[in-house]
Amino acid sequence: MTPQETSDVFEIQQLIYRYSWGVDHRDLALLDTVFVPDASIHYNVVGGTKLPYAEMRGWLPTALQRFRMTQHCMVNPIIEVSGDTARSRTYGVLMHAQERLDGSRNYVVMHATYFDELTRTPAGWRIVTRRLDNMWTEGDMETADKVKAFPTPVPG
Repeated sequence: MTPQETSDVFEIQQLIYRYSWGVDHRDLALLDTVFVPDASIHYNVVGGTKLPYAEMRGWLPTALQRFRMTQHCMVNPIIEVSGDTARSRTYGVLMHAQERLDGSRNYVVMHATYFDELTRTPAGWRIVTRRLDNMWTEGDMETADKVKAFPTPVPG
């Protein structure tokens, strides 16, 4: 790898990790540093959606409220850089904690793969398209009407 390719791969890895931090902390401003404004995002999972980033940004806070907290562990990213574009595929171990209306807890773990197409912008690398494919889910996700809402994450 050339020094530039090494730098690009490192920056893209950090971008992938920044995404998970932004989702888990519900930090939309941080997510704005991950995607180009007209990015296309497809959460190809039960309860997921396919939207342009501008609409996803509005959908995500409501969708995440049904979780007391989430933790997206992004691992083994494979990144292929070609000039000012790149592709990546990254495993995700996605943990979702819910609290039912009766106070009992529900825990769901998804094993998934993220497929990204990226572009180099003046502000750095950004995701242009993202697709999340579920490989395996352990547990059953409760619908929003059966769980308490958490506008911000609550560990514990």
